Amino acid sequence: MPQNRHSADEMHSVLHGEIAVLLRQTRILCGITQQDLAAQTDITYQQLQKYENGKSRITAVRLHQILNILNVSYSEFFNRLPSAPSGQIASLPDIDDTTLKICRQLMKVEDNVYKERIKEAVFCLTA
Repeated sequence: MPQNRHSADEMHSVLHGEIAVLLRQTRILCGITQQDLAAQTDITYQQLQKYENGKSRITAVRLHQILNILNVSYSEFFNRLPSAPSGQIASLPDIDDTTLKICRQLMKVEDNVYKERIKEAVFCLTA
């Protein structure tokens, strides 16, 4: 196997893993459970778990179906994938469920003054 092909295969594998992580993060941010999303897409929640943990590669058709249910456009979804120089794929940060849930709740806060105060408090805690 030529070395260039091996590198491309590795890059595709990393990309599929990044899509899996991003799919899970997007679902959680949208506030839908695996069971509910699976039911709406006529697949088992176990299959959805396999998509989200990268054990099964998701087809473009299935991803399209899921993004429609989540009301997320392709550009919104794929623009969240990190890019790195030289065509390499950077890793998505490891975001735990609690962080995603906090983000989802923060998105529900409509008052920008409150959002700003929350942001300042978080920045003070992490400084």
